Amino acid sequence: MFLALLSILALLYIVLLWIGVVHSYHHLHILLLVFQYALLLPAIWAYLRALQARDSQRSEISFPNKSVSVLLFAAVIFPLSWLSTRGLLNPDESGYSFEARIFVSGHLKAAPLVGATSNVRATPDEVFFGNHVLRPDGWFPKFPAGWPAFLAAGYRISAPWIVVPILSLLSLMTIGAVGRQVFSERVGRLAICFAVLSSFYLVNSIGLMSHSLCGLLSALACFCLFRGLDTGRLFYFCGMFGCLGFALQLRPYTAFVLAVVMTSVALWRRRTNVAFCLRIFAVGCFLGSLALLGVLVYNHLYTGHWLQSPYALAAGAQAPPELSFHPARIWQGIAQYGRQTFEERLIGIFPFAYVLAGYALFTEQEYRWKAWVLAAV
Repeated sequence: MFLALLSILALLYIVLLWIGVVHSYHHLHILLLVFQYALLLPAIWAYLRALQARDSQRSEISFPNKSVSVLLFAAVIFPLSWLSTRGLLNPDESGYSFEARIFVSGHLKAAPLVGATSNVRATPDEVFFGNHVLRPDGWFPKFPAGWPAFLAAGYRISAPWIVVPILSLLSLMTIGAVGRQVFSERVGRLAICFAVLSSFYLVNSIGLMSHSLCGLLSALACFCLFRGLDTGRLFYFCGMFGCLGFALQLRPYTAFVLAVVMTSVALWRRRTNVAFCLRIFAVGCFLGSLALLGVLVYNHLYTGHWLQSPYALAAGAQAPPELSFHPARIWQGIAQYGRQTFEERLIGIFPFAYVLAGYALFTEQEYRWKAWVLAAV
């Protein structure tokens, strides 16, 4: 009976999705979320309560073998990635692709176009490209060089479309390893299932965007953090800081936030062992300094200033305008992107993942502190 009801609801969901896309319904996200939380969630909840009433014993839920999940996901993402790179409509992808090909040619910048000016804000419309910087000393995208340098390996073998799927599959295995390290083997398999059934994860597993490598480094850093805390070995904390330092060359803001959280957790959990805590801090300072030096050198090579990034230069500013502590600027960002981001996040992630995560935070007893660390990350 429940499977029949679930099939009907799934069919209705597909019909609503089709109608919304065909007729360009602007509030499709809201409609789909209402469907999920007003119809699907109560139906699943009632079914689980019925199972619980029928059998007071805790029933084991079986999940697919992780190798099967990874292989099935691979069969989907490799063809999709090849198709998505036949033509690049995303200006970020175009920028990454452009810079990767510059590196393959053995240069840091492309030759400037006619009309280049020292003031990037005065670049003529005829030679202006989104997310690019054009000056008399060269032409280059505004993004950090870490990902294009990595992506250049794909261009070396004339197959840039395979890089992101490979990184995504490695991330899946790392996600499973984190779940197994923190909780159990079954939780690791469940985490992989959540990822492969998330449209957000699927979108970031194809194409040429930097999220795949940054995600892999973040997951590896998370694994090293928990492994280091469980074993007390400094080697794992070195791995954590190394991953975060590499991520700083890709997506600096993401890496900075993760570094603050993970470093705080590592020091707090090891606070009773002062000598070991100081060693963790020393390793973090050393590897963090190397990572920061990489960012500063990159800034100087492209802008001529140690503290001005190409991202800021493209906006004609000393710092990226998106990063601001000014209340009015923060509110402007929330008003402009907040609702859309919130809706897309709920739609794109595995259904009810945030509800399940919240439930876990307040019901988990044995691994409570680990659950809160994951929530903080």
